[in-house]
Amino acid sequence: MHDILRRFAGLILRGALTPRAIALYRLVTGESARFPHLLRAVYEEGWSQQATALIGDLLARELRDPRLTPELRTFAAEQFVDMVITLPQRRAAGLGAAMSPKELDAWADGAARLFLNGCRGLSAAPGRRAASSKSK
Repeated sequence: MHDILRRFAGLILRGALTPRAIALYRLVTGESARFPHLLRAVYEEGWSQQATALIGDLLARELRDPRLTPELRTFAAEQFVDMVITLPQRRAAGLGAAMSPKELDAWADGAARLFLNGCRGLSAAPGRRAASSKSK
């Protein structure tokens, strides 16, 4: 499941970080106070709803846990999409240095690991074990 989520995160990032997508993000963010319905319309008609549904379906199919209700799957999927997009998108919009392709690949991998394993999964991420042992 990690590989599927990592690849999907990469696809999400490629779509969300195109110049056109960043321009729309800037426009909608800048005008959201004056036109709150615009923000809602972009979100409801955008790809994030499709991504959330796909991830929710993946969770239902792969985990098969009756405690993972449709509402919880949707919540988890929305958290994953936001975790993947938020920082790279903000940086691409000018709030910091844009991430390199290598950094974006690492970001997608780290987001998938964190999503699947929680904070316990960070120690399993490449390069994390050495950094965490130095701080102890």
